[in-house]
Amino acid sequence: MNVNLSRKVEYGWDFPSDGTTPLRRTAMIHSDGVTVTDAYNTGMDDNLSRLSGQKQGTTWLYQEQYLGLSRMVQRQYGATGVYWTVLNSSGAYTGFDRFNQIYELKVTDFTTTRKYYQHTYNYIPRCFCG
Repeated sequence: MNVNLSRKVEYGWDFPSDGTTPLRRTAMIHSDGVTVTDAYNTGMDDNLSRLSGQKQGTTWLYQEQYLGLSRMVQRQYGATGVYWTVLNSSGAYTGFDRFNQIYELKVTDFTTTRKYYQHTYNYIPRCFCG
């Protein structure tokens, strides 16, 4: 096996210096030299070490929005305008059922809904996605 031809991924890490943030990944360097940077927006995302998105250079590959500490409610894919969301047009989180499970999920680009999913769950709770 030729080691120079094998694919590999290297990772960049941010080591805590002040004791307030944990060890977290900051970058992925692919074997072809492309670097993808993990972004942590200032404020809540940075304090929680919660990934805000990933960039390649200055271009966003995707960005995420959260409800509360960990519930992701929207992901936008770069400048394409394509995103998936549990938000309705007025900004309310209508995509969750009373047990906080995803009930409705939309994939849109700009203003057009491309895919619309409704999920139902049984008592176990297993998802019957449709």
